[in-house]
Amino acid sequence: MTLYMVPAFSIDADTSKSLLKKEQALTAERTALIKRAMRAKDSMEEQSGIAMLSEWLSKHPDDIMVRYQRADLYFFMQKYAECIPDYEEMAKSKVPDAASWGRWRMAESLEHLGKTANVDKLYNEAYQIGKCVWMLPKLSQLALKRGDTKAALKFADLAIANLPDEGHLQKAQIYVQLNQPQSAITEYSALIPNASKKFTELKTGSSETIKASRFLRRALDGRAACYDQLGKHDLAERDRAYHKRMDREVFEASPFAK
Repeated sequence: MTLYMVPAFSIDADTSKSLLKKEQALTAERTALIKRAMRAKDSMEEQSGIAMLSEWLSKHPDDIMVRYQRADLYFFMQKYAECIPDYEEMAKSKVPDAASWGRWRMAESLEHLGKTANVDKLYNEAYQIGKCVWMLPKLSQLALKRGDTKAALKFADLAIANLPDEGHLQKAQIYVQLNQPQSAITEYSALIPNASKKFTELKTGSSETIKASRFLRRALDGRAACYDQLGKHDLAERDRAYHKRMDREVFEASPFAK
């Protein structure tokens, strides 16, 4: 992302070289600053990181990258009121990724503060600007919450095309809320084989295993509940048994079992 643009008018070669050198020096200095701030975060010295980034922004207020780092550090610290002004500035950016992320994070921050009046608008604007597929399940949830089933299913189908696990899980949850357990089972069943394969491949007790098994656990629990609703208790017990076996295998592969 270029933040320090050379003006579009004629300048001599020496001046051009000088400006380029200054820009390169600022870029290197900024990169080093962000690394120091992230090390402070990793050392649980987040306030020190905030101070570093704030000092830079006092001299370079238009630096969107550093503003993004400070906003996300505030967000990590759960200081949602403090991060909103930075996300607001990002939302004004002409850089699409920054404008999209600023709106998305602002909406999340407002939700954490219980101020939900404009969050739907911000989330939808973020998607329209950035077209990030990972936003689709959330947009489906929001549509379902406001009673727009058609939009909820549309976003879920778009998610399935790009993020199958997340999309099928979201679509299943829509059908659960609509009291259509058989349709929900169809969606859970579309998710489970792929999620099960990922779990088997990554069964090491690592963070990757936990991530890979997250959708599988939720799908098994959801499908079991739907089977119970339909009176198919033997199938429900089979899914619950698989879930228990998963838990045991993850534990046995973890350092805690050594």
